[in-house]
Amino acid sequence: MTGVQNYNRDAFLCSELHLRALGYDVENPWRFGAVDGWGHYEYMRRDIVSLAECDAIYMLSGWKHSRGARKEWAVARWVFGMRRIKL
Repeated sequence: MTGVQNYNRDAFLCSELHLRALGYDVENPWRFGAVDGWGHYEYMRRDIVSLAECDAIYMLSGWKHSRGARKEWAVARWVFGMRRIKL
């Protein structure tokens, strides 16, 4: 999200709608909102807590260019043993 116009809102919301239409329950980190004074690590802590409640992860296009997304994928795969949903 960092460094992307409007924190990549449209891509997050479009993907959420698509996944819900396919029958998935979705935890969308974009919907968690911004917190004054928070930086990368605070957001990562919050997102990882949410990720722990999931069964799988969907990665937006271009995720390999995001240090946060790469960390989330590593935790999802190697800590929680999740599969990645591909559309």
